[in-house]
Amino acid sequence: MWENLRNEINKDLDKIQNGDMDELSNFQKNTREWVEGVNREFEIAQLKKKGRLLTDDLFEETTVTNQIWKENL
Repeated sequence: MWENLRNEINKDLDKIQNGDMDELSNFQKNTREWVEGVNREFEIAQLKKKGRLLTDDLFEETTVTNQIWKENL
């Protein structure tokens, strides 16, 4: 995902260097999204490494079922 954003940013940068101000604002927006995406992936990797990552589907049926089984053992 972030590689696509990086490619878009590079294309935008080429346009900006040719003097298009609308492209400057798009470049800034794409850069911000790219940085946020990279930071998010880094944080997820760090949490996984530390064993502190909660899944997105924490209350999915299988997760709840597994917890009930553990409590009844």
